[in-house]
Amino acid sequence: MRMRHIIALMAMLALVYTFGDYAWYLALPYTTVTEATALFNSQSVWAYFFSVLLLGEEVRTLKVVALLLSVGGIVVITTWADSGSDGHSVAANGTVPSMPPASTPSPAPPSNGFRGSRLVGDAFALGAAMAYALYEVLYKRGLGDGGSDDARLVNVATGLVGVCSIVIAAPGFPVLDSLGVEPFELPPSVTVTLWLALNASLALVYNASFMMSVARLSPLITSVGFMLTIPMASVVDVLWHHAPLTWADAGGGVLIVAGFGLLFSSDARWTKARGSPSGAAAHAAALETQTVGTR
Repeated sequence: MRMRHIIALMAMLALVYTFGDYAWYLALPYTTVTEATALFNSQSVWAYFFSVLLLGEEVRTLKVVALLLSVGGIVVITTWADSGSDGHSVAANGTVPSMPPASTPSPAPPSNGFRGSRLVGDAFALGAAMAYALYEVLYKRGLGDGGSDDARLVNVATGLVGVCSIVIAAPGFPVLDSLGVEPFELPPSVTVTLWLALNASLALVYNASFMMSVARLSPLITSVGFMLTIPMASVVDVLWHHAPLTWADAGGGVLIVAGFGLLFSSDARWTKARGSPSGAAAHAAALETQTVGTR
């Protein structure tokens, strides 16, 4: 793959990624954390949709069931888990900023006016989910099967997305600041600067690992695997913060883990079947039949 093609592809992906980030931040003031979390975690559904559309992945019953289990677990946790005094569930997202802690609940979103409409906030959260899913699938398609196995190429491509994001987003800072849409301020203290630096370091590790997973496995498995951070966060809260474990946390976590396990085992069996002589022959015959049928 030529470097010019890689740079062009990563610039396009940077636009999609930046839109997803910005849409998430726009959503939070106008909707509840519960709804935003549930809608954002629908990205696994969109990842499957775009994979079928752009990667030619087949629709299989076990994958659909696994998706329903995982998304159902998210709905259970975000709807019934009592994570704060305001009734909002708090969950950590890897690709998006951490949710507000329960000790500092976000204000209730206004319900009147266009910019204050909860429906608008939900639309932004859904747009963020779709953007992240599209980003993963386009990344996988852009690298191709050969590039997906090249760890150095994957890391270079991910780094280029970051560089392109800076080039694309930086000119917008003074414009949005002058218009009063997004006031730009430097960190108010050294402590805040250090926390931001730590956050950036963790984000670097996360993005490198996340995109390696997308390249080596698939956008769908990676998206559903990303949901495992939610039950893991519940375990950390119980062990570290001595928070009570609710039935919704436990039940939703079981559904998420079960969905991921079913999805991973289904994909592993499918890959093994295609790798066997009989499976490879059947797959080749199916492709030949499709080719003949389109002639």
